[in-house]
Amino acid sequence: MPTTNNKKSMATVGVLHEASQQELSKMKIRSCSTSIMIVRTNDESLKLKSLRHSCQKRGQSKVSVAFATVEIQEYPITLGDNPSVSSGPPLTVSWVPSEKTMYSVEKYEGLRESKRRRSGSQLILKPSERWLRLLRVGINPVKIDERAELVAKERERRLKSLTMMSFITFDLQARMEMIRRGVKNVIMRRRKESQRQWLQKALEMDRDAFKQRSAALLYECEDQKKNEMFNCNVDIKKVNDHLTCPLMQMTNVGLSTLQVEATGDNATPISMSGSLPRTR
Repeated sequence: MPTTNNKKSMATVGVLHEASQQELSKMKIRSCSTSIMIVRTNDESLKLKSLRHSCQKRGQSKVSVAFATVEIQEYPITLGDNPSVSSGPPLTVSWVPSEKTMYSVEKYEGLRESKRRRSGSQLILKPSERWLRLLRVGINPVKIDERAELVAKERERRLKSLTMMSFITFDLQARMEMIRRGVKNVIMRRRKESQRQWLQKALEMDRDAFKQRSAALLYECEDQKKNEMFNCNVDIKKVNDHLTCPLMQMTNVGLSTLQVEATGDNATPISMSGSLPRTR
């Protein structure tokens, strides 16, 4: 009986495992599908979150690379053809390596500590040292001389081409500068002409405004003069009236007194104009 129970329990576990695998596969298919008609349940969404979290953890795990050995290849020295040397034959390395050695990383680092990388000045070789190295390798001195002559000729050609290019570039630069200045002068001339026109217009407007202001001032001055003359004439008339009125009153008073005094027996008649009668 216990064996049958164990078998039944194992069978149920297997069935559950298969069902869970089928559900996971269905969930993956649903997650990968882009159909709008498929909708996940709450359990499926929770399981998908756990799967994504585990995948993110796996992706975030650091990956490291380690090296165990180092292979070093040595190439022999031969004659070169680069004309950039100052003088003498140039050096280069061949395509086929002469030796290959394998070292562990620890051993290589231990050997390399005493031989650090050299500077650029230390890598420069003199012509005599290049000659000696080529002779030690076993190259014929005649070939070394011929190559040195060819390299010298090529170096001279390069210098000539560089000088010609420098002259050409200088000429081109000068022409470009002249063109640039000409265009700039044309633009500046146009700007200056427009500025002059604007200045002339502004001066003309200022002159017209000044003329208008001066004419208005003259008109005001003439009006003031006319008003002053009119006021002066009025004042003169008033003065004349003031001076003439008392005299007339005095003459009238005198005439009336004379008429009163002349009323008697021996009186002579006096005209109303104020003139005395003539005696015969």
